[in-house]
Amino acid sequence: MNNLFILGSLALAFVACQPREQPGAKLAAQHCQSCHQLPKPQSLPQHVWLKVLPNMALYMGWHQRADRQGYEPMPAELYANLKHLRTVPAQPKITEQEWGDIMRYYYEKSPVEFTQVQPQDIAPSVVNFLPINVKLPVRAPSTLLLKGEPGRLGFWLYNADSQQLHWLDDNLQARDSVQVGFYTVGLTPTDSTRQHYLLTGMGNFLPSDATSGFVYGLDRQPATGRLLPVKKVKLIDSLHRPVHTEVADLNQDGRSDLIICEFGGGLGRLSWQEQMADGNYQRHVLDDQAGACKSVATDWDQDGDIDVIAIFGQGREGVFYYQNEGKGQFIAVPWLIFPPTHGSNYFELADFNNDGKLDILCSNGDNADYPTYPADLRPYHGVRIFLNQGEDRFEEKFFFPLNGAGKVMAHDFDQDGDLDLAAIAYFPDYDGSPGESFVYLENQGQLNFRPQTFADSQRGHWLVMDLADYDRDGDMDILLGSVLVGLPVAPPALMERWEREKIPAIVLQNQLKSNLPK
Repeated sequence: MNNLFILGSLALAFVACQPREQPGAKLAAQHCQSCHQLPKPQSLPQHVWLKVLPNMALYMGWHQRADRQGYEPMPAELYANLKHLRTVPAQPKITEQEWGDIMRYYYEKSPVEFTQVQPQDIAPSVVNFLPINVKLPVRAPSTLLLKGEPGRLGFWLYNADSQQLHWLDDNLQARDSVQVGFYTVGLTPTDSTRQHYLLTGMGNFLPSDATSGFVYGLDRQPATGRLLPVKKVKLIDSLHRPVHTEVADLNQDGRSDLIICEFGGGLGRLSWQEQMADGNYQRHVLDDQAGACKSVATDWDQDGDIDVIAIFGQGREGVFYYQNEGKGQFIAVPWLIFPPTHGSNYFELADFNNDGKLDILCSNGDNADYPTYPADLRPYHGVRIFLNQGEDRFEEKFFFPLNGAGKVMAHDFDQDGDLDLAAIAYFPDYDGSPGESFVYLENQGQLNFRPQTFADSQRGHWLVMDLADYDRDGDMDILLGSVLVGLPVAPPALMERWEREKIPAIVLQNQLKSNLPK
C-alpha cells in the first residue's frame, strides 16, 4: 500500500481518536531538537510533514522499521555512524503511542497549504546588463562549475554531461579544454602562479552517503599555459559528496592545508586536511555534521592565525565560527542557527553599512528533498543580511523573499559606492513569479534594494552562479550556469525548451564600461 496514504491515514486516526490535549508538543520539545533547532509545525504544510516525519522516526531509534507504517530501513553505514555520534539510540527512545502524539501535534498544527507571500515586484529589465548565451555545444545543460580569475580574460566552465572542463575566452569560445569527471564543482588555485589547481569532485550529483568524492589536481604546462591531462592520483579521497574546498595554512607551518565541506546525505563533515612534509594529508574534523556547504578562511579575531567560518544546510542549519586556538585546535561557536526547514546553501562576508565590520549575507532555499512542480513554496525562503553587532553577534536587518533561493553574491556592480546583490533560484515560483529565476537587487541605500531581472530569464535552469570581469573592461559581469535534470521542478514546456535549446550558461555582461578599450 502507498506509504503516503498509510501515513495520512495514521495521522488522521490520531487526530480523530486522541484527546484534545496535545502531549506531542512536550514530547517534540523533549526529543526533536537533539540534532537541530526545534521546528515549528507551521514551518511546513501537512502533506510535507507526512513525508518528513517517517524519516525523523529513524532518529528516535526505529532504524530498522519496514512495517505497515512505511518506515524505510536506515542504511547500515549511516546507522553505524549516527550511533557512534550518539545521534540515534540503539533502542527506541519513545513508544509508538508517543510517536503518534508527535505526529498528531505536527499534523494538526500545520497548515494545509501556506498562505503565499505576494510576489515581489521585479522589474523586467535589469539596468546595465546584456544577457549573452554561451554557445558551447552540449548534449544537455549540465553546468556544475563557473569560475573567473581576477585579471584574466575569460572564465572556467565545467559541463557534467560531456565531463569537459573548458576555459572560455572573452568571446565565449573554448580556448582550452580537459577531460574531467566525477561531478566537479570546485576549482581552487593553490597559489598565485595559476599553474596549479585543486578540483573538487562530488562523486554523486544528488546528496549521498557514498564515499566516492575526492580532491585531485590540475596543472598548466609552464611554457605555454595549456592545460595538462588531469592527474589520476587523488590527493584526498573517500569523501562524502564534497562541495567546497578552501586553501589556507591553518597551523602556520608554511604548507597549504585544505578545508573541505562534505555535504554528504546523512553522513558528512567539515574538516581541515593538514598537509604533511611528505605531501600527504591528515584529516582533522572540525564538525562531524552533514550539510557543510561553504567555508571561508580568515583571521577573524585578528590574532595572527587563520580561523574558519562555515554554513551548514542539513539538519542543524546555520553559520558557525571555528576559532583557531593554535596547534591545530579550534573552538566552535554558533553564530546563526536556522530551523532545519530553511534549506541554507550559501553565505558571504561583506560590510553592508560601512561601519568597518563584516556582516553576513546568506541564502536559504534548498527545496530538493521533495522536488515537485509546482514547488512547495515556503515564505521564509530568500536572501538575508545579518548586520554585525560586535562581539560575534549578528542581527537580521534585511530579508528579500525568493522562492527556492540557491545563491546570492554581493558586489558594487554599478560602482556607486554600495553593495548590490545578484541572486538565483533553482526552485522559483514559475507560475506566479517567473522572474525569480534570477534577481538583481540594486542597492538604493540604507539596505533598500530595487529588484530587477532580465528578459526571458527562464532560458536556463540556474543552479550555479559566479562573478568575473571576463572581458576585462573594469566592471564585474555575472555568470549563470544551467542544469537540466529529470526531476519535476518546472513546467513541462519549459523543461522541453531547456532540452531543445541546450543553453549551458549565459553571461550577464555589465555595460557600465563596455565601450572602454580593454
